Amino acid sequence: MATIMSWGNSSGTRGRCDARCHNAKHPKCVCMCGGRFHGSANQPGGVEQTVRDYWDDVVDEAEKKAREEGLELETERWTKNRQRILGELPKLNKSKKQQQAIQYRLPLEVANVR
Repeated sequence: MATIMSWGNSSGTRGRCDARCHNAKHPKCVCMCGGRFHGSANQPGGVEQTVRDYWDDVVDEAEKKAREEGLELETERWTKNRQRILGELPKLNKSKKQQQAIQYRLPLEVANVR
C-alpha cells in the first residue's frame, strides 16, 4: 500500500500516512492524516474511494473559496491529475516514437511560429 502523504525536513521523513493507518482497526489515528484515511482499507471502496472523496472535497473547497474571492478556478489539470493518479485514464496504444514525440512537444503557441 502506498503512502498517501508525508512530511519531513532536510533530515528526512518525519511523518506519513501509509498502510498502518489505512488498514487500522483501532479507533485512534496517530498519523498525519488526522483520521481522514484511518481504516479506509476496511470501508466500501477502500482507500481508493476515500482518496477520490478527499480529492473531490479539496476541489469543492477551492472552488468555493475562488467564488468568494470573485475568481474562477481552472480545474481541468486537477481533474486529469486525479484521473491519472487513480488509474482512471484510458491506456493509449501509441508507439514508443509517438509517445516520445508527445513528451517533447513544444507549446502550441511556440510550435506554430514560422
